[in-house]
Amino acid sequence: MKILCVLLLGIVSACTSLPGARTETVAGSVVEFTVRGTGRPVVVLEAGLGDGMDSWAQVVAPIAEFATVFAYNRAGYGNSARRTEPRSGAQIVTELRTALVHAGLQPPYLLVGHSFGGTYMELFARLHPTEVAGLVLVESRAASMTRRCREARLLLCDPPKFLIAALPGAAAAEYAVSDTTFAQVEAAGALPEVPLIVLTSDKLRLVEGPKWSALWLKTQRELATQSPRGEHRVTTQSGHYLQKEQPEWVIKAVRDAASGEISHP
Repeated sequence: MKILCVLLLGIVSACTSLPGARTETVAGSVVEFTVRGTGRPVVVLEAGLGDGMDSWAQVVAPIAEFATVFAYNRAGYGNSARRTEPRSGAQIVTELRTALVHAGLQPPYLLVGHSFGGTYMELFARLHPTEVAGLVLVESRAASMTRRCREARLLLCDPPKFLIAALPGAAAAEYAVSDTTFAQVEAAGALPEVPLIVLTSDKLRLVEGPKWSALWLKTQRELATQSPRGEHRVTTQSGHYLQKEQPEWVIKAVRDAASGEISHP
């Protein structure tokens, strides 16, 4: 059960660090991050709701063999300090850009986001198109998915109230303004004409049901059309955490986006 499992992971798991992680004060707030590899492009990894940068542990080193990799913990995750500003996507993008400059990493960036982290990366690309070299969205939630799910009166458009109430602080703060984040994405400008790869699991989802699953796949396909250089890749070999269950698939997508080697419909 995709959305519930993601939220539950945020409740029961603690964010840990990656090798080489360090904490530094960035614009008055402590941020935990790691930089691996050398050269271009700079690959930026953004984790999903409730997840820390350790969720990328299986792909960081392989990607660092051909690019510079930046992974970090958002405010309130791991050893990154909590912040008082509302945790909307626009605020998170602003903080990420500041952290990248602080780390000495200049654009353009190849943005890689998982789940809700993909929503943040999509917003980054729409707000700052000249800073983006490519985009890889890993089981990323399309901005219109929740709204359209509610309009269709499907089940599990939103998690149960007991799960929302149990979310840890940072994830709860992000979820509380998730509708604002979705609206920010839908109101932002177009995606730049850069390589865009959307990775989707089509593994059987019994709980959500066929109508929910059909809408999920439809919104995923639509995401891939947002750039004329977009491609949708679907797997049945893993669930929501493609970077853990099928890491080589994610690594290949990043490599392909970096090189521009994608097929076009």
